[in-house]
Amino acid sequence: MSLPATLRAAASRLADAGVPSPRHDAEVLAAFVLGVPRPQVALAAARGDVLEPG
Repeated sequence: MSLPATLRAAASRLADAGVPSPRHDAEVLAAFVLGVPRPQVALAAARGDVLEPG
């Protein structure tokens, strides 16, 4: 699954759970898992880049 698709799926699940900022929180979680700063996740998702855990 691509990073943008993963973020969309995570944001959807978080929204369904009532999280007030689902997209931001999905990016924060992805950044933690990947070991990169959140802005790098957002930029990579916007560009369609692939991020590997670092």
